[in-house]
Parts: sequence; C-alpha cells; structure tokens
Amino acid sequence: MSGLDIKIPYTGDPDSTLPYAGDYDKLETVGSLALLELSHTTNPFTGVPQAGDVIPNILWNQLSAARVAGGLAASTAATSAFTRSTGNGNAASGNDVSGKTKSERTPKGGLHGIISQSACTNSSDQVVVIRGGTDLTSYINQFPSHKYYVSIWDRLTRAALTSEPAESQISLSPSSTAAYLYAIRSATIIGGGLGTSQVPAAPATLGNRFRAAGITAGTGSGTVATYPFAVGPSGPYYSTGTNSYTNKAASRVLYRWYLEDLTVSGRTYAQVLAADYALYQQAFGVGGRYYGDTIPTDPSTIP
Repeated sequence: MSGLDIKIPYTGDPDSTLPYAGDYDKLETVGSLALLELSHTTNPFTGVPQAGDVIPNILWNQLSAARVAGGLAASTAATSAFTRSTGNGNAASGNDVSGKTKSERTPKGGLHGIISQSACTNSSDQVVVIRGGTDLTSYINQFPSHKYYVSIWDRLTRAALTSEPAESQISLSPSSTAAYLYAIRSATIIGGGLGTSQVPAAPATLGNRFRAAGITAGTGSGTVATYPFAVGPSGPYYSTGTNSYTNKAASRVLYRWYLEDLTVSGRTYAQVLAADYALYQQAFGVGGRYYGDTIPTDPSTIP
C-alpha cells in the first residue's frame, strides 16, 4: 500500500495575533534566541558540567531561523550551544578548586555554584561561568541595536557582599566595565530601557528569584561576550587587575535563562514578561518542577 507524505513548509509565525505553538517550550516564538535550562525535558544535561562541556541551547532552531532571516549562516545545535568557561577557580582546567569553589546539581536539576567569600582573592577566581555559543554572540554583534528581552530564574543561597560583580550579562566590549547589552548585578539591573522586573523586589533576599529586563540597545560597542550565568567575576571584571569583587560574590542556583529578540518576534516587553513570570510561578509553585528544591551543600561550608 502506498501513500503521500505531506510536508507543510515552515515560514515563521503565520499569525502573530494568535499564541505561537512552539515545538520545545511554552515561551518559544519566532525571535527566541536562547534557552539555557539544564533540566529541560527537551534535551536535559546530566551531571555537573565541567570546563569546556557543551550545554544545549534548547531553542537553537529559532536562533538559526533568526540568523537566516538576518542574512547570517544557519546554526547547528553545536554552534548554538553554551559551554562552561575555562580558567576559573585559578585552575587551568577551569573546574572547581577545593576550599575556593564548588559546583553541584540540586535534586530538581538546578546548577548550584558556591564561591568562597574569603579564599578567592584573585581576579580569576570563578565558578560555573557559562558562556553563550558563537552563533548567539555573532548574531548580537550583527544586531546590537535590536530590542531584546532577557530573564533569569535562580535561587540565592548566599548573598553578595557588594553590588558587584554582574551575575548575568552580555558585554559589548570586554575591555570596558561600562559597555553592556545588559548586566544583572546582585542588587541592580543595567540596560533595562524598556523596563525591569525583580521578584522579590529586594534581590539580596535568600531564596528563589525572577529577574528580567527589556533592552533597548547596548551601552557600548565592541565584540560581544555572553555570560548567561556567572558565580564570581566574568566578562569585563575577569580582566580587571585591581578586581575588588572576587571574594564578595554571591552563591546561586541557576534554573533558567532566556533571551528573545523583540524586534524580530514583534512581542512587547510586557507581553513576554507576563508569560515568562506565569511560567516561573508555575514552576516554583506547588506541584511545579522546581517546587521544594533543596541545595546539597550549604555555602557556609566554603567560607
């Protein structure tokens, strides 16, 4: 018996007035560039990432579509992926250093990074610094003036001793501390020209946090460096010889980081914020996938 295999061509969002039916995530749409979530059901990452390990960009297919629409080469899962950066913890391997740093997975799949607030005295002392893939950074290099939405779901397990360093950022010039697409710091958010949201309102409060920004354009120019999640100095601060923030950084659990090009998606900051925060509430509410999560190691054991 023979039959016909019918293929419906994909040409983007056929009707932006209707909810977008994404293949992989409820927040997914045309213009979604990146989703970092190690326990995401689509492509979960097992274990603790080590230096150089590849971590999936769950929405790499949408990044690829945005690149092609913008005249850039298509992406692959590999060239769109995240990696754990090397050289952290003052170790050539980039992995944890006893008495200084520790990374671990929580029972619900979060990635917990602990950094000493006394032993880490070098500007290269870091733990769990995750960098964006080459296709993501080259896309932002091409379109730095687009409007973007970014958010991070995390859990603060030990508060920072200062408002620095940046805990999540896209730097437009790694040699300058003033050039960002955005920077989410321990107490403030830089680059949220369209608006910002922090829950709780005092982000130094221990516990789960939702933080988001609507970005109008970068504050500088230069080669893009993407750091969705960093415990300890990263980006501009990593190369600062007189770094005074190294032994003052917070310890945190990463659950999710999302980036969308609003110029491409056509959605507003307020629309994405509402949908994203609803997903956050669901995930951490009773019965949610992160509800009741615990941390294996108390940061106080690495003073």
